[in-house]
Amino acid sequence: PFRKDTSPLWDWAPHDVALVLDLVCEMPTKRLEAFEQKVPMPNGHVGYVYTIELEFPSGVKATIVTGNGFNQKTRFLRAAGTDGMLTFDGKDTPRLPPLTSAILTFLKAVVLQQDDARLGMTLGYQVVKVLSAVDYWLKTEGAPVS
Repeated sequence: PFRKDTSPLWDWAPHDVALVLDLVCEMPTKRLEAFEQKVPMPNGHVGYVYTIELEFPSGVKATIVTGNGFNQKTRFLRAAGTDGMLTFDGKDTPRLPPLTSAILTFLKAVVLQQDDARLGMTLGYQVVKVLSAVDYWLKTEGAPVS
């Protein structure tokens, strides 16, 4: 979507950042860089594509490409490690609508009385912290993030 009240960075990147942080289990304190590209869209809007580079203390590196400047909505993840590579291509995966999935996860946690990290404040706080740093980086053209 193209919203007037929020940046595409904050509209599109939270899920991708959360996915990476959840997989890596640490904050990207070694390196953070971000790039923004404006893309003319067929409907007359201007879309934005963000490339976010993160490096973690463990040496893990992540590149996130997200935004509303694509002609087709896709979700793709590739994780490479010492034992091989894992690829997830979201377009081939049947899935529930996101809100339905979130509600079912919440209900499962309540009914089974199981803690689920996806429901906690920690991951949400970490996502906001990373996106705030990315936003600052973009607005200051690469000034160091404190």
